Amino acid sequence: MILNICFNDSCSQFPLKIENFCSENYPEIKIEKYNENNYHERKKAFKIKGRYSARMAPFMLLTTDNKEYIKAFYSEDKGCTLERLISFITENISNKND
Repeated sequence: MILNICFNDSCSQFPLKIENFCSENYPEIKIEKYNENNYHERKKAFKIKGRYSARMAPFMLLTTDNKEYIKAFYSEDKGCTLERLISFITENISNKND
């Protein structure tokens, strides 16, 4: 599984919280981070956000290893939080592994 995190400098601590949680609890989730304020990462961040019509940062996209959509977490609806990610993973992903 891959978790793409698109963020900017105003929410730069957000990906660190996600990384800490995933590394401790779900090491099988690969995290890819893209900072919109970094020249080299900006294009990739906007490409991911544009594909899912996201405009605000942070934005998270959970996909399979084959890049198939699982779930998107949007800041526009205040759904891009660590709590929502934990809830989704424990309810949906953990149950499939049991």
